[in-house]
Amino acid sequence: RLFTLSYDATEGDFQLIASRQFDFEADAEGWTTVSGIFQRDTTGGGAGGSTAYLESSEFLNNQCDIVRSPRLKLAASSTLQTSTRIQIEPMGGQWWDRANLGIFQPATGQRTVISPSAGRLYNASGPNGTCGTEGQVGWGGSQNAWATSDWTATDLQTGTFAGELIQLQFNYGTN
Repeated sequence: RLFTLSYDATEGDFQLIASRQFDFEADAEGWTTVSGIFQRDTTGGGAGGSTAYLESSEFLNNQCDIVRSPRLKLAASSTLQTSTRIQIEPMGGQWWDRANLGIFQPATGQRTVISPSAGRLYNASGPNGTCGTEGQVGWGGSQNAWATSDWTATDLQTGTFAGELIQLQFNYGTN
């Protein structure tokens, strides 16, 4: 009898990289669409002078778009900066549609929302939401210019996640 046995995430020779930037100029750079639509686009250009970015769906009902980064390990001093341009339907103070960033733990399947402390902050909250954002904070409304959001080591919860195999995960859901 012949069979194939494979183990996910058993490789342990991670390399220390002082800084990593994803500009999506050539491809998705290891980011994987988990659900819905997240694709590389160049229409109108990206943030910070880049020509490309990852784009989710636009103006679709009942959409659940999820994208995950390559696997990585945070250091205790890790920080993060993202750039976003957002067109998400506001609902007169009742936010159903929203997007946010979380830390996904492949070993457990758990996702923990992380909130930026500087730059473009989350502006949507409340009990509503879809696509894993229910009752969570996130970005909402129309913010048509590229802007950065910044996470400190505390915001990234490196006390919990440093040295652990994780992925960054953006969730965007519409009702």
